[in-house]
Amino acid sequence: MSEGVITVDARGQITDLNQAAQRLTGWTRESALGQPCDRVFRLHGVAEPDRHPIFVALRARQAQRSEQAEVLLTADDRDRLSISWQVLPDPASGGAVLLFEDVTAYTLLTEELAFRACHDTLTGLLNREEFERRLQQALADAQRRNSRYRVCFLDLDQFRLINDTAGHPSGDQMLRQVAAVLRTRLREGDVLARLGGDEFGLLLTDQDPAGTNAVLKSLQEAVRYFRFRQDDRSYRLTVSIGTTALDAGTDSIARIMREADASCRTAKEGGRDRVYSADSETTRRYDEWIMMGRFTRSLEQNRFVLFTEDVVDLHNPRRVVYRELLVRWRNEQGRLIMPSAFIRAAERYYLITPMDRWVVKHALRHLAARPDDGVIHAINLSGQSLGNDNFLDFVLAQLQKTGVAPRRICFEITETAAIARLSVAVQFIRRLSQAGVRFSLDDFGAGMASFSYLKNLPVHFLKIDGNFIQSMQETRVDRDLVEAINRIGHDLGLLTIAENVESLDLLEPLRGIGVDWAQGRAIAEGRPLEAL
Repeated sequence: MSEGVITVDARGQITDLNQAAQRLTGWTRESALGQPCDRVFRLHGVAEPDRHPIFVALRARQAQRSEQAEVLLTADDRDRLSISWQVLPDPASGGAVLLFEDVTAYTLLTEELAFRACHDTLTGLLNREEFERRLQQALADAQRRNSRYRVCFLDLDQFRLINDTAGHPSGDQMLRQVAAVLRTRLREGDVLARLGGDEFGLLLTDQDPAGTNAVLKSLQEAVRYFRFRQDDRSYRLTVSIGTTALDAGTDSIARIMREADASCRTAKEGGRDRVYSADSETTRRYDEWIMMGRFTRSLEQNRFVLFTEDVVDLHNPRRVVYRELLVRWRNEQGRLIMPSAFIRAAERYYLITPMDRWVVKHALRHLAARPDDGVIHAINLSGQSLGNDNFLDFVLAQLQKTGVAPRRICFEITETAAIARLSVAVQFIRRLSQAGVRFSLDDFGAGMASFSYLKNLPVHFLKIDGNFIQSMQETRVDRDLVEAINRIGHDLGLLTIAENVESLDLLEPLRGIGVDWAQGRAIAEGRPLEAL
């Protein structure tokens, strides 16, 4: 038998034990016979004979069983084994039989699995799941006792550089060292976890805000003075920390996690190596984050609508020559949301290019089903799409797939986006211009970077920023700017378009300046593309 077996008489003295029992206890049969059972079968933490399971079973005349693994001390006190046991009374002799087995390997495996379930295998810190569980406990405590905590996200600022230059194994080694450094600066009760990559989570008790701030400052200094050495190189690091409060008013752990993450992003964008606490800006970022989750689902479910605004020839205002396509987001309640409410967030979270793809795909599909009426249809493109390596190929593939004549299409690019990515914009425009697509430089004059950029952009139309158009009759400077932009546009062979024409009174002055086309509510209200 692999199990140990010990028999005792009515007084609890050993009458026999098998070889497995001798091996596990460290007692020989000869030395164990006649000994009190608690001297041979010694359990850690059971010092009084009355509490020994064999004596309990003899008194109660009932079987006893271990509820969990217990520690058996060997004869020489050198080994401690995890065992499970049961005692069965023997009515015939008045004694009992003890059966026990070594479960040390099983116990260690169970402990290892339990550790891995809540710890990060690389650093030994708590993992994300366990961190969120600790946050839930903290929230329950805050609601019960009105206590305060501070939740922090820590992001290493130069980690990608080390991964790229020294390799991922070196990056892993650095993370282990940084984790060890961070642990040395924490107070008792503070919780540190690795959330993934080079991002760490920190839960601090915040009954003493000055003490909490001191911990955060200490963590920054620890990372700032840490040096990771690999071969003959030494790497420096800094850490950006975003924090938010967890108290009795906190509504959900998910919100706290997002606020801390948004604060950390703000700290990085603000120059790195700094601590940023959640405020109204963080709340706005959080709301944007939530909105972008719905935005992504809406793209997948095609819950966007294309609108169109007419552009007319100023010398023949009844003639529509150009239509700008604008996107509206139809939310879950069916309400149309204007671009100003979501474009900025879509750019911040790099979702603007998927939206541009959606617009191009559906605009070309619509035009393919309509006869060519000679009107140019303009699609707005973001600067991120200009810099996307695959977007140009996507546009060419959609033109080929739908069969829409390229001359029917114009892409509008803002002046600031074009200048920010000048070389990329020029390459993009030239490649599609060779296919027959035309381009318009939108909101020209808003950035007022330099007119010299204009001659380097091979565009076809120049849209004069609407702010100048709206105030040109009240402000001589704005009228002069409109005249200058229009003159330079014509000198470069471009057609000019006045944006935001809100009053018919503007038509004659614009015509007198020589602007070619006009767009705005005085010309035509926007309407769904499908309504054409």
